[in-house]
Amino acid sequence: MNKFWFGYCKITAKGANVINLLKILKQKNIPIKNFRKLDNTTFVIKTKAKHYQNLVAILNQKCYNIVEQKSSSSSIVSIFKRTGILCGIVFGILLNIVSSFFVCKIETFGDKNLENQILNTLKQNNVSPFCPKSNLNFSKLKSLIYENVENISLISFDIKGCTLRIHYTSKTAQEQNSAQTQNVVAKNSGIISSIVVSSGTAMVKQGDIVQKGDVLIAGFDEKQNPCIAKGQVFAFTFKSASLTFPLETTTLARTGNFVQSFKVTYLTETLFENKTQNPFEKFEIETKENYLSNSGIPLKICYTTFFELTPLTITQNFEENKEKLLAQAKLLAWQQIKGNEEILEEKTETNFVSNIWFVSHYIKIKEKIS
Repeated sequence: MNKFWFGYCKITAKGANVINLLKILKQKNIPIKNFRKLDNTTFVIKTKAKHYQNLVAILNQKCYNIVEQKSSSSSIVSIFKRTGILCGIVFGILLNIVSSFFVCKIETFGDKNLENQILNTLKQNNVSPFCPKSNLNFSKLKSLIYENVENISLISFDIKGCTLRIHYTSKTAQEQNSAQTQNVVAKNSGIISSIVVSSGTAMVKQGDIVQKGDVLIAGFDEKQNPCIAKGQVFAFTFKSASLTFPLETTTLARTGNFVQSFKVTYLTETLFENKTQNPFEKFEIETKENYLSNSGIPLKICYTTFFELTPLTITQNFEENKEKLLAQAKLLAWQQIKGNEEILEEKTETNFVSNIWFVSHYIKIKEKIS
């Protein structure tokens, strides 16, 4: 019998003078939950578990033979078990929420010699365990790893639950040999501001104007021996956006003239059709259909209207629209900024040529183009 004071106990006993027994239990303040006779001498009595010991003592004192005893009491252990299950459910829900928004673990699959370089590059860009999944820009991360980790050939990312998985392969010997003569070329056009050569031969100097794709550092040394071209080249570059605003513009407007055709259909079949030829050179079409009744019968009438259009010259006021145009040009220019460039200067220009206003916004930046 459970020694803890929870639930109920049920005892099956044999003996005579049961009425007297019930009176004694009442005098001893032992409440009976249920009493049932099985035969003339056998009965089942049920009470709270906390009265179990007193009940057994009275039965033994009155010479009743206890045949069977059962308990529905709940032990402290079972309560803890239920609490543990509840805590486990809550923990599972919290873990699922965390895994939906955060990276809890990073796993790599590839050459272990490159693992530390890859993880350090990710860490420098705020990608580490318990970082938000919103920080993950796989295209940007690939570019950074290709740029900073040598001898990496291919890399891919995927997320499984709360784990960021990185699959990568190292360059083969053939790929490494072909890279030894690779030049460093300009990623963008600009004016060279500084150049630092780690290996190879500089092909430009400070102040030179270069175009995208020009060789900045050649893959050979002073003795013309092939080598891996390495270095950092920074340049002044410009991001710009331009808008045009003509003082007069032409649009098409309805004249008020129109012709209309219609047809009556049942499901997909045409029952009646009245076609009118379109006489207009410039026009727009408008269609409309209605059910002929509210009874649910799929009987429709379909109208096709041709509206005549004519060219209409509209005069626009530049001063009324100037601020809006300046803001739009600035926004378009700033959308070209990646976020890691040094902003040096920006300006907006307006020019008027042949009845057209030109609005341009320029941003001068310093960025790495190697």
